[in-house]
Amino acid sequence: MSFYTSLTGLNAATAALSVTSNNIANTGTTGFKRSRADFGDIFATSPLQKASSVIGQGVALKQVSQEFSQGNIQFSANSLDIAITGDGFFPLKSPDGLQDIFTRNGTFLLDDSFAVVNSAGQFLQAATVDSNGKADLENLQKLIIPRSTAGDARETTLVDLALNLPADAEVIEIPFDKDDPATYNLTTAVTVFDAGGNEYLATIFYQKTKRATPDDPTNKFQTHVFIGDTKLDELLIQATDAKGEQLYVNKYGEVRSENGQPPIPPEDIARGITKLFNLDDLKNKQDSVPATASGGALSDSLINGWKNGFNVPAKITELLSQINVEESTQFSGVDSLSPIQFTLNIDNSIEPAVIDLSFLNQLGADKVKEYTGVEIARELTNQINREYGDQRFFDFSTLKETETSTTADLFKLIANQEDQTPTEDDEIIVTLTEKRTGDDPAKGIFGDFKEITQEDAVLAIQAQVDEQAFSKGLIAANLQVASERLANLDTWASSRSQKSDFQISASQTSLLGEENTRLQELDLEVVSLAADAAEPTRAERQRITMSELTVSSTNPSAAGTFTIEDSTGVQATVQAVDLQAKFGQRTRIEMNGVSSDVAIHASANTTTVAGVTTFVSATGALTLTVGSTNYSIDLTGVTAQNSAITTAVVSALQTASVGTSVSTFSVQDSVDTITPQREFKISSAGTSFQIQFTRQDETTTVSLTDNLSIFTSGATNLTTIRDFDNNQNAKSTTRAAIDALIAGGEYQEVGAAKAQQIDFSGILVSAGTGMNVTLGLPTTTDNAGGNVSVLVSATMTAAAVARQFTDALIENDLAEEVPALKKAFKDSNDDELRQVVDLGNGKILIQFETTESTVGDVTLKDASNVDMGTTSTPSVATDTIYTDREYSAAQFGTPTYPDATTAKRQILDNDDGTFTIQFLTEDEDLGPISSTISDDVDITINSAEVQAYQVTKPEIQVLTFSAPANPITTDTGGKKVTLGGVEYTIAPGADGAAIETAADVANFFANVLSDRFDDADISATAAPAGSVVMNFVLDDGDVDLFNIVDTEASGITLTVNQVQDYFNTADLTERDFARQVAESIAPLQVAARVAVENKGDKADVLAAVKAAAATQNIGNAYFSNVDTIVAAATRESEKSSSTGLSVYLAVLNNGAGMQRAAVEAYSKRDATSTSVLQSIRDSKALADNEANTLVTLASTQANNANTTLVNVQDFIIDQSGTSDINAASAISRENRFLNLEVGYNEVDGGFTFKSAQNDQVSLLSAQEATENELFGLGLQPTSVNEETDLYGLGFYPNGNEIRTQSEQRYGIKVEFDDTSKTFNISSGTTGDDSTVRISDSTPLANLIFGFETQRADIVEAAAVGPTPVVEQSEVPLRGIQSLPAVLQGTSIGINLDNKFAVDPRNDTFVVTVDNVTGLIKMPNKPDYNIEEFRALLEQRINSLADNFGRTVNGVKLDVKTNPVNGTRFFEFTTGTTGDASFLKVSGPGIWGLSDIESAKGSTTEWIEPPQATDDDGFPLYVDRDGLETSNPGDFSEEETRDLFSPIFFDKGELTFDTAGNLSSPLSAIAFKSTTIGDSGATLQFAVNYAGSTQFSNPFSVLAQNQNGRPEGDLIGLDIGDDGLVSANYSNGSQKNLAKVVLANFANPTGLRQIGDASYFATSKSGSTTLGEAGTAGFGTVRAGARERANVDLTQELIELITNQRNFQANAKAIETNNTLTQAIINIR
Repeated sequence: MSFYTSLTGLNAATAALSVTSNNIANTGTTGFKRSRADFGDIFATSPLQKASSVIGQGVALKQVSQEFSQGNIQFSANSLDIAITGDGFFPLKSPDGLQDIFTRNGTFLLDDSFAVVNSAGQFLQAATVDSNGKADLENLQKLIIPRSTAGDARETTLVDLALNLPADAEVIEIPFDKDDPATYNLTTAVTVFDAGGNEYLATIFYQKTKRATPDDPTNKFQTHVFIGDTKLDELLIQATDAKGEQLYVNKYGEVRSENGQPPIPPEDIARGITKLFNLDDLKNKQDSVPATASGGALSDSLINGWKNGFNVPAKITELLSQINVEESTQFSGVDSLSPIQFTLNIDNSIEPAVIDLSFLNQLGADKVKEYTGVEIARELTNQINREYGDQRFFDFSTLKETETSTTADLFKLIANQEDQTPTEDDEIIVTLTEKRTGDDPAKGIFGDFKEITQEDAVLAIQAQVDEQAFSKGLIAANLQVASERLANLDTWASSRSQKSDFQISASQTSLLGEENTRLQELDLEVVSLAADAAEPTRAERQRITMSELTVSSTNPSAAGTFTIEDSTGVQATVQAVDLQAKFGQRTRIEMNGVSSDVAIHASANTTTVAGVTTFVSATGALTLTVGSTNYSIDLTGVTAQNSAITTAVVSALQTASVGTSVSTFSVQDSVDTITPQREFKISSAGTSFQIQFTRQDETTTVSLTDNLSIFTSGATNLTTIRDFDNNQNAKSTTRAAIDALIAGGEYQEVGAAKAQQIDFSGILVSAGTGMNVTLGLPTTTDNAGGNVSVLVSATMTAAAVARQFTDALIENDLAEEVPALKKAFKDSNDDELRQVVDLGNGKILIQFETTESTVGDVTLKDASNVDMGTTSTPSVATDTIYTDREYSAAQFGTPTYPDATTAKRQILDNDDGTFTIQFLTEDEDLGPISSTISDDVDITINSAEVQAYQVTKPEIQVLTFSAPANPITTDTGGKKVTLGGVEYTIAPGADGAAIETAADVANFFANVLSDRFDDADISATAAPAGSVVMNFVLDDGDVDLFNIVDTEASGITLTVNQVQDYFNTADLTERDFARQVAESIAPLQVAARVAVENKGDKADVLAAVKAAAATQNIGNAYFSNVDTIVAAATRESEKSSSTGLSVYLAVLNNGAGMQRAAVEAYSKRDATSTSVLQSIRDSKALADNEANTLVTLASTQANNANTTLVNVQDFIIDQSGTSDINAASAISRENRFLNLEVGYNEVDGGFTFKSAQNDQVSLLSAQEATENELFGLGLQPTSVNEETDLYGLGFYPNGNEIRTQSEQRYGIKVEFDDTSKTFNISSGTTGDDSTVRISDSTPLANLIFGFETQRADIVEAAAVGPTPVVEQSEVPLRGIQSLPAVLQGTSIGINLDNKFAVDPRNDTFVVTVDNVTGLIKMPNKPDYNIEEFRALLEQRINSLADNFGRTVNGVKLDVKTNPVNGTRFFEFTTGTTGDASFLKVSGPGIWGLSDIESAKGSTTEWIEPPQATDDDGFPLYVDRDGLETSNPGDFSEEETRDLFSPIFFDKGELTFDTAGNLSSPLSAIAFKSTTIGDSGATLQFAVNYAGSTQFSNPFSVLAQNQNGRPEGDLIGLDIGDDGLVSANYSNGSQKNLAKVVLANFANPTGLRQIGDASYFATSKSGSTTLGEAGTAGFGTVRAGARERANVDLTQELIELITNQRNFQANAKAIETNNTLTQAIINIR
């Protein structure tokens, strides 16, 4: 056994030697892993054996295992040699792709397909990677290394080119030509590539186009880029600022960036398609200008007047004399005292300004001063700037005694002669009263005294002075007037015998005032002894204008009511339902002229059989159009006869549901119950038919078209038999109102025609089974009568009979059917037509012509010509024929007084939608007719007075004749006499009766005079005998007394008694005028005074005056007292500055006649009692030949029981001084106050008091013990300076601003342009936001300034345009707002945080604003704070004015802080803007205002950006992608006009600043895609010139680069430690191809070795795990290196020696065993 044991040892040694030998043999094999032999002993035993005694049987080879330790790394020159450091294997794929192989041998190479393989052709597996180099371990594929790029060429998109362009290069102005070196300065070239990698040479030409100038400090080069002969077109580059921010431009050329200063709000930037604007095109600067409204061109004569100057009142009088004022629409009611004013709106102010220049022409206007156009423009400028400026209110509230006081005593005013000591009679306390009524006690004429305008303050103070002086002086004047009046009454009483109704009563409230008290003391009354004579009047007439009726429900139905009302109540009510349409249109269509058979055959394919011609093919032969619908008539098969065609047409229309054929038209009732609604009726001849429409059809057009020329031309005819009834037009509503008024019984119609009613119900019984009844019409001058017959039977209804007769009348053109009788119609021949109304109840109404005064009756006869029905005399309503209305002439009757109880108001239909009512004289003055209109009705009813009520007396004369000397018979012949200037022949009448007595003569003349005076009431009367009473009408006027001339010695004499002299209030005498003053003016004054005392404002006072005026009879042509006062009050109230008090004073001072004369007379300096009374006489210089007064006086006092007028006169005007009132002294004293003119001096700042009599005037506090600090008055009088009219210290408006700051406007200017012949008003602000709007210009303002279209009726017509309006502009016209002058002082030397004192050392400032300079002295005060001081100084500056009327407005004063050192300073800013705005302030150095330079404003400039155009001049746009285009697409001018649009650099232009640095473009210049040559290749790149300069150095290329490339060859391969494989190519590109991944196993020793350092995975090795090199569990890889075998030769040699010895030992053991065996054998 030992032999075998040694043999196993020998085999084991041999195996170990083999393993070691293999290891040593593979020492140079890349990636080889050494093997190791593992042995185990052989031990065999059995259970029966004792183990300790068993001997082993040798050794056995258990396995040969791999040791996967790291081999050394050996670097190589092959980039595909890859070594693994650490764990892992390279995954390979067998050439057939079926087997996965793993190896540590990283020696790889490329096969012919550029795949990476090992020497065995096995493919290296790699993972695909993403852009970040991340491996996709799920997707392994063989690693392929492309030898060259495919599609990797890159087109050039950017060329970086930095140059130095020489600064001294010459500017070249001739057009560029690349072939002409003279047209450019320099060139450079650069290679660029297309998308296919093809290279091209791009040549860039540089042409200097501009050298820097002071106005534009930039140098410019224009670049041109060519590739060969192809020019590259540049793309747009949006302009940028120095920070690279993109720039935008608005419509005014303002260029800003979105984040600039100020920034552009995002919503203000246009984002869509915009116009193309270039930065370099912003060149044509223009000054911003204000909005200017110009009047129309004035006439040459008026322009010459303005150039040379004229007096305005005189010129207005002259111009009005050239105009027919009565016929002029514009100047109706205008006189020389009408207002001159217009409304002006500047810069869209919410509250426009009313500019009133009425001081130029109204009462008190200067009748001498002349104005040129320039001067009046200056006056306008000053007034407008005052109205629109920062004027302030006066605040008098501190003068109220308590907070709740409603009065404020301003001051006490003293006026006395210099040589006299003033007394209490020489003092007036000026007191203002506020309004405390209604729910808002803060409002009123002066509110709480905090808001009083300068004009109101002056007016109120003047009014107080005038009113108190007037009150005192008027008493004295009135006493003298009364005495004169009474003296005149005495004279009148003795001179005339006619009685009068005039009286003066002490109980009356009248002008007499104090004199009434005097009369009451006497208990004296002037008593009327007027006779009760008849007093006819001129009745009032009103024209009532009515509109058409519109109802809210669907027409023609109507509902609701409207009324006719006067001041006494409702006179009539009209139901709207009565005004609905009554019937529809009716049209006759005649077809009575078929053309010849030949023509029909030719046109309509007819055929004739047995002499009958029929249509063969006639589809659409006729077209009947009804309304908007066409009906085609097919005549195929119809006989070519008129009647057959007519029947066919009706049948076709009936089939088309147009209507139904009937034998008799139905009666159309209010609900249209006709079924079907339209009806056809064929005529008896069959050649025509009628179509009756319904009410709902309204007006319907009908036409017939002969498409086949069936009828002879003109043979067809369409006639409207009856028009559609529009019973809701104005004429109809007027008629309905008239009928309703008449039906009420209080009105009778004039101008009405005769109308008769026919009731057919009464003839039906006698009609039997059938009878022809004939209706006959009477003959008139315009109509020959006529008759119609209808077959009537007893079975018919009365309504049907009435309908048939109505149809017959209208079809025979004997009458026009109407829904209700109207004013007479006119037919086409301008003849009046009769009218017929179907009442719908079996009755009809027939109205004849209006002009026929006598018309016969209609007749109704049976077939035997026998009258039917009943007719009574006079007719009654139950008659068959009843006269419904008799003829009435179209004129109003002459009213009598008093009216009879049966009298009716008269009404006249004007046939134009209006009617006129003449009221009864007893109605006197009625208010305008009005109406109450229900909600469902829309109608307007307006009334206008066309004749005012007037108490008037007609002339009444009684002519008393004597008998003739001898009877006048037919034998003796007539006798000629002349009566009242007309010759008459007195002769017997037709009966031959002689004229013998006075009565005969009277009867004769009563007849002839009645013919002569046809309107007068003339009749013979028995008492006195032989008399003729002639009662004339008002229109006859004042008839001269009749006289007689006995031409042929008839012996007839005449005595005339003037019973009543003609009397009209238009011809009042002085006596009546006195009464009128007492009765009409006094109530107006009382009403006005009561309104003022009740704290009424101007509207309250005016309303009170108008209410009082409405109760008075209007005055005459000479003294229109009421009219004058109302007009004066109205004009005053229309002034923006007027108050209730000023309106009252206008009433007080504008009465006509004696009152006005007295006031004006005693206001004169040299007035005396005599001159006052003479002025009164002169003012009413009318003939006193009509004073018919008998006056007596009575008194209860015994000593005055039989007093005379002289006694009364002496008492009233007592000059002895014993009377309570001495008239002369009162007038003298009050004249001093009445001659005191109150004003306000804006220049010096203070109220002025100018005395016309050089009296001594002084002021003092109105309070007894309190000084008036507000007015600067003490307890002792302060005298008014005789030269300046000022008193004491200045007093500036101290309240709030009248206009809010947002409503203030400054610098407005009016200019007179004699070249354009216009007045021009300009806003004070420039730019398109400025506006000027002139409106509500009065006729006189239009006349002299040309502000509106007018003056077509002037002698010298002027070309005048429309009303001037300059609105805010949406398109750039005037630019932007200009800038004000801003002046900044230096540091203020006062600690402004504390209170400070102002004293003479620091209180004075000299300020110049624009053209106004003034000295300002601040009130001295020890405890100012800075805000109080600032506000007061600002207020004083804005109160400055000069002697030319110019004022300062809108200056702002701010206290600013220096951000550097924290000191504070004043900053002044003008309200005006532009170059003309100027500001200069000089003041104490402590305020930082010493030696400060003046400041000026600036007029802004603007540029309207021009839109770029192409070479053909078409406009260019920029699309949403920023590309240039000529297609506007959806561009909207309206949407983008006010937005900022992108602005662009000129294409290809380089701009350098004066330092030589490139200022634009800061981005690259891009080019459009360009096709090069015939290759089809395209290029699109940009050139970035960043870093370029323009220095004085020579031209040089500082840097050049481009980013394009061609296709590339592989020049290198990089494999990273993480296995990422990157290929580098000759074109510079680098590609990440894949990532070499590693495989690992749980038991690498379990791998099956297959040679070449490669392995298969087995179950023992475990599954393959893939991972990226360098990650957990995996080593790294290193390219250009190989892993050597991990065999250690020293160790292997030791192993070899050891194994050799083992072998030798085992061999020795065998040898020994053999020796022993041999020995044993030998032993045997």
